Amino acid sequence: MRFLLTMRWMRLGGCGGHRLFGGLWRCLTQGGGVTLGRKFIVRPNASMPKSTDSRTPKIFAQPTYLGSLLGMFLLSMLYAFPAYSQCVHWYHAAGEKFNNGLDGPSNLRIFSGNVGNQQIRMSLHYDVAANSIDGFYGYNNQPGTLTIHGKMRSSGAGMDLVERDAQGKTTGYFSLLFTYPTGPGYDAAGVQKHVSDYDCSYVTGTWHSASDSHPIKVKLYSSGEQTPAEQQARESNDEAAYKVQKALLSNDRKEFASALKYPFCTSRYRVGVTWWKSPHDVIAHYKQIAILADPLSLRPAVPHAIETVGKLSYWIGDTMEFENGKMQAMCDASCFHSECYHP
Repeated sequence: MRFLLTMRWMRLGGCGGHRLFGGLWRCLTQGGGVTLGRKFIVRPNASMPKSTDSRTPKIFAQPTYLGSLLGMFLLSMLYAFPAYSQCVHWYHAAGEKFNNGLDGPSNLRIFSGNVGNQQIRMSLHYDVAANSIDGFYGYNNQPGTLTIHGKMRSSGAGMDLVERDAQGKTTGYFSLLFTYPTGPGYDAAGVQKHVSDYDCSYVTGTWHSASDSHPIKVKLYSSGEQTPAEQQARESNDEAAYKVQKALLSNDRKEFASALKYPFCTSRYRVGVTWWKSPHDVIAHYKQIAILADPLSLRPAVPHAIETVGKLSYWIGDTMEFENGKMQAMCDASCFHSECYHP
């Protein structure tokens, strides 16, 4: 159940210059009070939005025990009621058009996000009748993927998933809850008005390994869907994406050239489109081609469950295009808008 609290920015009394939460605690323990100022929305258990005023709120003395009690109540509410959701529309319901459900019961939902400080992409299929979830996920710095199996929680509140390696050995566990988008850029009233547009799209929770119960934070968002046919086409393109990533990060010209489909196309602003006819051409002009790959975008990119439309896969903001296990185009902006585009 979602709770929203409308409150005022708290100016603390009897705290002599302490910042908000440290000052609030000191106020409460010393009998200080709370004065109410600028209005904002508090989403429980979420990051507080930044004030439009970059200045630190001023602190002034105005002791009141009623204010202390109010502050304690608001803090307890803040941590007691996270902004959790329910996954109701994994697929489009009959007659419904405005929600974030998938187009068909065979389609797979793609999630992107992080486990701890590592980026991941996850592909999940949900059999509603059997309450069975199957799929896989992979990390940005690992070539292979881990399989996933689990179930949806009661009323669609979350997912409990078990991961296994290629040998079938259990290696970890996910405990996930569906939530709403929060923070800067999201209007709470708008989210509530169109709640079905978000109900299966945002996930938060923990992961822990089979050998260690220490939880690691997980945060994911739904970034697309794939049909079974697209999933099949994507598998070889995932392998090619990892090969390209590894070659570019290590400056391995020969390995990079071997991952391309010829003629290979590059598109660069003010240079235009260039077609490279052979691996020899690519190796000879490697620096001219490799400059199109931004290391800051390439290194954290996840070469698993990459976006696929038909037989074509696109990666890193559509700047790389793959087909049949080879990269056939590379652009400094989206290849969709260049002459390299292969419809």
